[in-house]
Amino acid sequence: MSEKQKPTINPGKLIFRWNARDRQPHHRGVLWHSVFFGVFLLMIAYGLWGHILLGTSDRDWVMVIMAAFIYTVYYFTHRNGPQIYEIGIYEKGLKVGKQCHPWYKFEGYWFIYFEDQGLSTVQFQLKDKDDALNLQLESLTPDDMRIIMSHTPLTELTDKKEKLLDLWIRALRL
Repeated sequence: MSEKQKPTINPGKLIFRWNARDRQPHHRGVLWHSVFFGVFLLMIAYGLWGHILLGTSDRDWVMVIMAAFIYTVYYFTHRNGPQIYEIGIYEKGLKVGKQCHPWYKFEGYWFIYFEDQGLSTVQFQLKDKDDALNLQLESLTPDDMRIIMSHTPLTELTDKKEKLLDLWIRALRL
C-alpha cells in the first residue's frame, strides 16, 4: 500500500442518514456588513497611524497585516455559503461526507439546541482532544437524535455546555 493511500474503514450497517450544512447560516444585513467593515477599517487606521498619533511602537504593522489576513480569510470562507454534507450514523462509526470516524474515537455526544434561533447541533466529543465534531441536525430534534444514537455504543454527555468562543461566534453572526 502506498503512503498516500489510507486503509478504508468499513462503517458497517447504516442506521440513519441525513444531509446537513457545515455551519449554521447567519442572516447578515447591511448594518452587520457596515459594522464589520468599519471595525476592519478602524484596525487598519490604528495600525497605520497609531504610532504617529498615540506614540505606540512600529510593530503596529503586524496589526494591519493580521486585520487584512482575517478579513480575507473570512471573505473567502463565507462567500459561497455553507456546504452540504451527507452524514451517516453506522453501527461502527460516523461518516461525514467521505470521512469515517469510528466510535472508539469519541467519548460521547451532546446537544446545543435553541429552537427560537433555529439552532440544533450535535457535538461528538473526541476522547484525546478537548474538541468536538459539530454537526448540524437540520430538521432533526435532539429527541430524534437520541433515538438514533441509542443504536450506537456512545452515551449522551449531559454535563457539557457550549464553548465561550462558539457562543461569541453565534452571537456576532460570524
